[in-house]
Amino acid sequence: MGKEIHYVKKYIILDECNRPLNVRQMAKKLNRSESSVQTKIRRLQEAEVLPAVDRSKSFEMENLPFSKIEDKRIIEMLKRMFTHEEIGKTLGRSRQSITNRIYILRKYGKLNNLGNKRWDKTAVDLLLKNIKFDVNGFVSNYHELSKILGVQERVISHKVAHLRRDGVIDVKPLPNTSSIKRINYMRRHNSFDLKTNAAPPLSLYEKDGTTVMQVLVKSVEKDGETLLEYRNQNGELLFIKKEPTSSANEVRQ
Repeated sequence: MGKEIHYVKKYIILDECNRPLNVRQMAKKLNRSESSVQTKIRRLQEAEVLPAVDRSKSFEMENLPFSKIEDKRIIEMLKRMFTHEEIGKTLGRSRQSITNRIYILRKYGKLNNLGNKRWDKTAVDLLLKNIKFDVNGFVSNYHELSKILGVQERVISHKVAHLRRDGVIDVKPLPNTSSIKRINYMRRHNSFDLKTNAAPPLSLYEKDGTTVMQVLVKSVEKDGETLLEYRNQNGELLFIKKEPTSSANEVRQ
């Protein structure tokens, strides 16, 4: 055993946080399991024979312990209903690390029942008091509601859908119409139906047999080519595809 400890002390390779990097190689050399070598290293670190693990020295943010400032930011963003992934992007950490940290914060009572307070009666009453609809029955002031409630627009949209389903909000969009905001945008791009006052229907854009997104497609002919404009649901241009027109094909033939 003494020779094995001497071997470990001599040949162990540690990273910047003093975590062993060559456990597998040492286990093979000593004819031991990786877990037994790992256990021995941990005990040597506890006995201060080997340097103790110090995650604060990590070169990568993901491996650093969470600070009090980060915990506070997580709690505040949860109150505003950001997703774990969005919080992770803000803090430079993975979604899973945020999920794990939230579990720990709940375990120690720092997030007790936070989720149940997101849409309490006060918040719902505030939403119902301030919500506005356009003439077609679509919510017209998501941006304003976001500021009033301190949550993201998509969260409010989901809540409105639930309240409509439960009969709390009885104003519903008119069939075969679009929001006035969307219609105005499409009018500026000359791509909506004057008769029905509705923007073009959404199409499924597929790539390699997989649906990527729902898009608006507008066809424009120019210089012997057909330009297909792909726009998102708000009418914002995503990309343009060029295709030769049938007449151009006939000329080439």
